[in-house]
Amino acid sequence: MKYYRTIKRHLCYKYLLSKCRWLCFITTLSVFYIFIRCYSFTSELTFMNSFLETEKCWNFNYDDQIPKLILFWTQTYMRINISLEYWNQKFNDKTCPYHQCEVIFDRSKLCQSSALVFHLRDIDLNYLPQHRSAKQRFVLYSMEPPHLNPKFVANMNNYFNWTATYRQDSDMITSYVYWRKRKKILGQLAEQDYLKNRSAKVAWLVSNCYSHNHRELYSERLSKAINMTIVGKCSKTSSNICNKTIRECLDQLANDHSFYLAFENSFSKDYITEKYQHQIELKKMIPIVFETNHYNYQKLVIPNSYIDANKFDSPENLADYLKQLVLSKDKYNKYFQWQHEYEAYEDPTKTFLCEMCRKLWNKNEPKKVYNNIKKWLFEDANCQRWSSNKNGTIPIPIHESIVYRDP
Repeated sequence: MKYYRTIKRHLCYKYLLSKCRWLCFITTLSVFYIFIRCYSFTSELTFMNSFLETEKCWNFNYDDQIPKLILFWTQTYMRINISLEYWNQKFNDKTCPYHQCEVIFDRSKLCQSSALVFHLRDIDLNYLPQHRSAKQRFVLYSMEPPHLNPKFVANMNNYFNWTATYRQDSDMITSYVYWRKRKKILGQLAEQDYLKNRSAKVAWLVSNCYSHNHRELYSERLSKAINMTIVGKCSKTSSNICNKTIRECLDQLANDHSFYLAFENSFSKDYITEKYQHQIELKKMIPIVFETNHYNYQKLVIPNSYIDANKFDSPENLADYLKQLVLSKDKYNKYFQWQHEYEAYEDPTKTFLCEMCRKLWNKNEPKKVYNNIKKWLFEDANCQRWSSNKNGTIPIPIHESIVYRDP
């Protein structure tokens, strides 16, 4: 009996010891995970708030350097196949007014570089330069709306000197849309029937099905009030897949669609992309955009070239207007009369690299640093979201734009 109790006690100790080992192991992992998370967050804050100009590169004479070197510190959308020839094309063919600049990828030439370009989507906090000469410029580069930029950027105060984005208040503007007023207004254009007996049908080529601004909720109601074709990943019909180029798909849709839904995936300051640009180049469907009150569409798009969905009380009211518009060929064609005064174009001298080169050669260019990048990049963007309950847009909280990720 005594032997039995000894064996039982031994097995009990062994069982408890096994449990303790597992408990200790799990506890250690948990503590380690918490430590890593805290250290990572603290490192972000420490790095961003302690960044100072140092003397590491101060001995280099940037003023006499020819050409000025522009170092792309990051890749662009993780694409290593974007060549130096591509970035330097406008310098090599001298289409930039200031062309004595050169784009490089070689990080070993950090101190010789007059500007460093950081594409926000590709920034790695573990591989960022810790030093900057007083004459160097660190450039924030992004073509994305606020919610698609990494959240840690909100803590990168006092790091960037210049910005290169689609925003009109950027230091260098990287616009998706190019148009201008003609030097000479054209006379009466040959009479053209843009409607071509098409009915009131709306086309939408889309792949982002769950957007930050809830545009899909608007389109869902619109599709119940008017004939609408959705092409792409968000289509519920397998046959509505276009395996051609975007331009070819739009051309195909224009055969029997008179309107195109050019809603962006973000209703934010100055964010207008190729969705509108494609339509003013094709000149076959009237683009339907969503103009929010906080940015001036009149400066960014051609007057009378689009229909603003936000001017209607509801998606159903917009559908009624579209149905009435196709009943009158003259009224429909008025949305294409802008061609008398304006034209779509691509101007290589307007690219941000041309402007950056000009600023680098300007000895009187004032010093600048963004000491509150969170305010400029996120708060000033004034992001909005469609609300079906209100039949309009509502502000998106700042913290949500910072941490949001598309599904």
